[in-house]
Amino acid sequence: MSGLHFQVKGTVGQAVIGMGLNSFHRNNVGFWYTSGTITSVVEKEHGDAPERFFLFQNYPNPFGSSVTGAPLTVLGYILPERVRVTMVVYDAYGRKVAVRSQGVQEKGYQEVEFDGAGLPAGVYLITLQAGKNVRSIKALLVR
Repeated sequence: MSGLHFQVKGTVGQAVIGMGLNSFHRNNVGFWYTSGTITSVVEKEHGDAPERFFLFQNYPNPFGSSVTGAPLTVLGYILPERVRVTMVVYDAYGRKVAVRSQGVQEKGYQEVEFDGAGLPAGVYLITLQAGKNVRSIKALLVR
């Protein structure tokens, strides 16, 4: 099989040259890409300002002194505007076990740390209120 030429479109990279079975071959290896044409770009008037409130899952989860050395977990959230933020933590029975006001915060990505010291192991509902927006996540505290 001499005289055959194979070419794979869609790769970039360095040429690898070698001999195999008494025939010369050349391979181009690297990252795959797709090509295309951008036909239009729409830019928002407010740049990268978030449009809605979003609460991320806490990390680490589960959390507790046996996992991280301290019963700490972090909640990340995105605020669409400058607003007052409050975190409320409920136990599995619906009892309020912690309240923490974050005060008024600027729009964009924010974080709050929750310390579960003094609480027993279990499932907790962590609720974040940002103005009229309310979101909750489940967090597991282990000992």
